[in-house]
Amino acid sequence: MLGVSERTIRKYKQEEDSMQVGMFRKIMTAFDMSSKGVSLPQTLNDDIVSIPFYEDTTASAGRGAYNEAETSRVMTFGKDFLREYFGLISFKDLSIIRSIGDSMYPTLPQDCYVLVQKKAVKESEICVTRIDDELYIKRLQKQPTIRLLSDNMAYQPIDLEGKNFEIIGCIVGYFKKTAL
Repeated sequence: MLGVSERTIRKYKQEEDSMQVGMFRKIMTAFDMSSKGVSLPQTLNDDIVSIPFYEDTTASAGRGAYNEAETSRVMTFGKDFLREYFGLISFKDLSIIRSIGDSMYPTLPQDCYVLVQKKAVKESEICVTRIDDELYIKRLQKQPTIRLLSDNMAYQPIDLEGKNFEIIGCIVGYFKKTAL
């Protein structure tokens, strides 16, 4: 009746996907609900996500970056934009930090902003990892031993065995600020 699969309906119910205004109108029609007196906005608040931007926090795509303070501001994005440009399905636990260095070049450009999602990181995904007080952006290798790899071959792998480390999350996208 709505023109979408059962899988899509399950995603709406489990909040893995957001519902657009047009779909809301279809549901109202399907259940013969009147929208009389109801003014539907062009964009629902559910279509927007606020992401903390830690502009003073840097993670090194290189030899490590030390960060003292974590102050953030919030940036808002449309879920459609995040879905289309970064392929996101879930919008939970996102943050933005600055990446410095060239160890992940050419995959990540030098001095870009990365979109980090706190979640389990899979083999060979790019992640943010804290080792002691330094943050690194590297590719995760889990087998045969856990270590961080650079895409730039000028950098040596970092073995994590026996170190005080935390894998914070996965890099799900990046953007670069340009001067006009």
